[in-house]
Amino acid sequence: MLIVLEGVDGAGKSTLACNLARCTGFELVHCNKRRRYTQEEFAEVVYLSKKRDIIADRFCYSPFIYLPKKEWSMSLKELRELEIYLLKCGAKIIYVTAEAKEIEKRLKKRNEEPKISTKEAQEEYDWLWNKCLITPQVWDTSAKIEIITD
Repeated sequence: MLIVLEGVDGAGKSTLACNLARCTGFELVHCNKRRRYTQEEFAEVVYLSKKRDIIADRFCYSPFIYLPKKEWSMSLKELRELEIYLLKCGAKIIYVTAEAKEIEKRLKKRNEEPKISTKEAQEEYDWLWNKCLITPQVWDTSAKIEIITD
């Protein structure tokens, strides 16, 4: 199984990914938003998820948000082809979000200055989701999330 967590910086993806991995025993894979992963590299992670359970903290969508168009390693057509593979493998795509004020508070606490504003990144994700085959589940992390481990 593959669970993909996407969202803007400060939305709570990594915290959620670590908690889910700890509770489920899934392997945690971080896909850096600024590295140019190829379609084949993403497909390899999807393939591996047939043999072991994986949580991906960022995946094939982030480069479309955080990299200039000329640096995209895939076209939107190739993204859709990858999404067909994700669908066939039963991957779950989750868009992690939060209120802009909460995200900005988290980023300030981490002394992190994003290259694009939270609002702009959220708008870019909205644009991208409208181009994609997969409609993600949306998880809002504005409120504190309690993980129950019983």
